[in-house]
Amino acid sequence: MFLIRSLQRSTVALRRGALHERRKLTPASHDHLVQSLSYPLRYNRSGKRVSDRDIITANAAAEHLAAALKLSGYVVMKGPPAPAHSAPPRPNAYLYDPDRFKPPKD
Repeated sequence: MFLIRSLQRSTVALRRGALHERRKLTPASHDHLVQSLSYPLRYNRSGKRVSDRDIITANAAAEHLAAALKLSGYVVMKGPPAPAHSAPPRPNAYLYDPDRFKPPKD
């Protein structure tokens, strides 16, 4: 996530709570930025690895992009980690942990 600061306040329409959201942002570390940039170079849209030999190329390209952003004066900000999602239990979960999960109603 990039945070770009504008000098003219009228060009940026801030919605309610946007200032509070901005306070949650922290600068991303160099390693985190490299990992974030190399991920889409290594995997396709469905999450499958493109090729094993492209790992070195993807990491080199990500390192180059991160260095170019730093030299250009960009500050990459990251938000807080997303809360863990709660997936519904499997239909047969009561077989493994009957104290925690109830059997399905017929």
